[in-house]
Amino acid sequence: MEEEKMSELILREKKQLLSKKKKKGFTLVELIAVIAILAILAAIIVPKVTGYTDKADRSKVQADAKTVLTAVQSYNADKGTDEQITKVDDASITKLSSAVAVPTYLKDKSVADLEKIAGGAEADFKVAKKGGIYTVTVTQ
Repeated sequence: MEEEKMSELILREKKQLLSKKKKKGFTLVELIAVIAILAILAAIIVPKVTGYTDKADRSKVQADAKTVLTAVQSYNADKGTDEQITKVDDASITKLSSAVAVPTYLKDKSVADLEKIAGGAEADFKVAKKGGIYTVTVTQ
């Protein structure tokens, strides 16, 4: 009788072990470890990606400034000294409208400012982007 109870007990324990092995999924510790690893990776990657987008914004503004500056220089060369454009305002934008579309963030910039932006020195201008709108500040 005792042997039957022992064999029954052994069978029951084997069934319990087998049923535990059949359960699939992750333990809480494993999930926390994965989340921690992902958080560390995100902390490393996000600042680098932000730096690339800042560089891209700066390059876009610089390219636009070069385009507008080239158009202004061409216009000034064609018109002579009487009608030269010295500042990108409403009047000069009207004069340039057939040659180039002037972005609003370059409006009210002088030719000297455009030259600084087009030159691209790190200290010459700053670009801020908020809600898809650029603001360009030229340092003097």
